[in-house]
Parts: sequence; structure tokens; C-alpha cells
Amino acid sequence: MGSVTAAVAFAAGLTGFFALPSSASNVQLAIAHSTPTAKTLLSEMKSAIAHVTAVQVKIGAVQSSSKQTESITLTAGVNTGLQHTTSGGETADVILTKNNVYLHGNSSGLTAFFALPSDDLALVGNKWISIKSNSTQYKTFATSMTAKSILSHLVPATANFTVTPSITVNNKLTYDISWTTTSSGNTVTETLTLPRTGKMLPLGEQATSGTTTETSTLSKWNQSFKVKTPSNTIAITKLHQS
Repeated sequence: MGSVTAAVAFAAGLTGFFALPSSASNVQLAIAHSTPTAKTLLSEMKSAIAHVTAVQVKIGAVQSSSKQTESITLTAGVNTGLQHTTSGGETADVILTKNNVYLHGNSSGLTAFFALPSDDLALVGNKWISIKSNSTQYKTFATSMTAKSILSHLVPATANFTVTPSITVNNKLTYDISWTTTSSGNTVTETLTLPRTGKMLPLGEQATSGTTTETSTLSKWNQSFKVKTPSNTIAITKLHQS
């Protein structure tokens, strides 16, 4: 990525839960009901998530050509967040608080996810890198690890949306909203899954581009969580790349 200022590409562009029908008869029953438009469903979703204070997102990415996998668990609040990422043998953690952001990982994770130079690895060791809230680096994390920022990336502002009634693997009645976007020659097909009853809080999203598929689930809506500040830290200003 180049520097810590571009470290978290994790949270932007959520992907998620792939809804599969449990039986043909259930699908026929589901389709028999009147299907609302995407505009109506997305409007209800935006109203439901407008006052959300916390959400947990679990993301899994699989690249079939190389059989490479990556997993992310992100718990996001109003101005705090916890994130754990693994990709092969690389691991990384981020803790976001109102005053600081803290970065941690094994040596390969620090290099891969935070672009930490090799001459800083010995300085960091097993410490958490601390970044103060008045810095540009902090803002990079703060704008991608809060509940508001995550939920704002669920769907594009405009797209050719289609709605399909569906049933999840645990027999929950849902609507799948699908669309396709193309940027710089890269085509991405995405599907957002919403519940058919109750609050219109998203269950998850799936995105496919080429041989890569990303799947996410969203849960623990408005559930409080604790953020523990690390004590074993080193300020980013003490590193060579700062």
C-alpha cells in the first residue's frame, strides 16, 4: 500500500452473506408474494441504519485461482472500533479510540497491511504502534472503522438494481438486491441481503470480481463492546517512516 496513511483498505467495500434457497417449494412460496422495488427497500434500510451505534462485520475473501483466503472481523461503534485481519500467515489488529489508533501484528502482517519498513520492525517488536487523533494517519482509520462509515459503503448511489425474493440457509425470508459496477475495466457483481420482516438491517453482502469472491455478514446491531487501550506501545513518531 505504500504507507500507514493508506493502511486500512479492509473496511471499505463490504461484501457478504450468500443467500441460498432451502428448497424449491420454499422458493415458489416466496416468489408468490409481491416484491417491493429496490428503491423502497433501500429507503427502508437507510432509515433503519440511520441511528445505528454499533455493528459487527465478518468478511471472508477467497481467490479461487490461487486458493488465497483472507478474513476480517470488524466491530465498529460511533467513534471506536476493533479489527482483526488474517491472510495466510499474516495477522494484523487495529484498535480505534477517540484519542488514538493502535496497530499491531506479526512481522509479515505489519509489512503487508501497514507497509511498515523492515528497519522499523525491530523497533516495534511486539509493541502496539500508537497514532494520535490529530494526525492524518488517524483520520485514515477513523473514516473506515466506524459504524457510520461502514454502512455508508453498502450500496452505490446509483445502479441498475434488481430485487429477488430468497430464503437463507437457516430458512430466513429475505430479499436479495443485486447490481453490477465497472471501474477501470474491473467488473464487480454484488448482492445485498435484507430481511423480509422486522427492521431492514442488512444481513450481509457478497461481491464477485473475476476469480475473487468476498462474503460478509453483519450482526450484533447496537450491541455495546469494550475497547481496551494497550499499555505496551510505541509512538509512530519514533519510527523511521513517520
